[in-house]
Amino acid sequence: MKNQLAVLVIVTSLMASCGLKQENETLVAKIDSLNTELAFQRQMSAVLENVGVLLDSIDQNRNALKVNMEMGTTYDDFNTRLSELNQYVKDSEKKIDEMEKSLAKSNSSNKTYANSIARLKKQLEDKTAQIAQLEATVAEYKEKNEQLGTLVELQNTELEDKALQIEAKRQELTMLETRITELLTQSKVSQADSYFMRAQAAEEAARRTQLAPKKKKESYKEALDLYQKAFDLGREDAKPKIEEISKRLK
Repeated sequence: MKNQLAVLVIVTSLMASCGLKQENETLVAKIDSLNTELAFQRQMSAVLENVGVLLDSIDQNRNALKVNMEMGTTYDDFNTRLSELNQYVKDSEKKIDEMEKSLAKSNSSNKTYANSIARLKKQLEDKTAQIAQLEATVAEYKEKNEQLGTLVELQNTELEDKALQIEAKRQELTMLETRITELLTQSKVSQADSYFMRAQAAEEAARRTQLAPKKKKESYKEALDLYQKAFDLGREDAKPKIEEISKRLK
């Protein structure tokens, strides 16, 4: 009886040991699977971040190109920046392709990554279309500039002729202004002389008036006013007369 009990204990222990071993193997397999899945997720996250950086670079370079076009840039500079843009596009396409292949090979059925890849592909297609539009616009500008080349040369020649004509007119205008200034000066002198002579006549009339004090005073006032006008127009010799008559009228 004791021998049978011992055998039963041994058999039970063996069975328990076999079950634990199988459970451990299953657990190890699950851990390995989880580690593989975790490594895949890390890889995908890193690639997604890399593609995001590339797409941002495409946007930055495209915006820089648009600003340069508005402010003015050479065709060679534009081609250089455009080559950089196209390289970013190729790198992005390569990374997205790698992600698709990795997802296809993995046992993961994570729809999040599939959706992220589809979204990135759509963004890249949109940016590629925008770059193509930019290229087309520049090509159009280049063609127009080439067509305008000959016209610009002709216009430059015409502008030079116009500039010479304008310079000639400017010299003519300067001479005319000088002549007008001379005439105005002469006219001013003549008018000053006229006022001075009229003032002398009024002063003389005042001196000869003896029996009409009011008229005499009016004649002196008229002479004073005319001497003042003559002085204002440059007759310095009218100043003593102004002082003399002013004293008489006090």
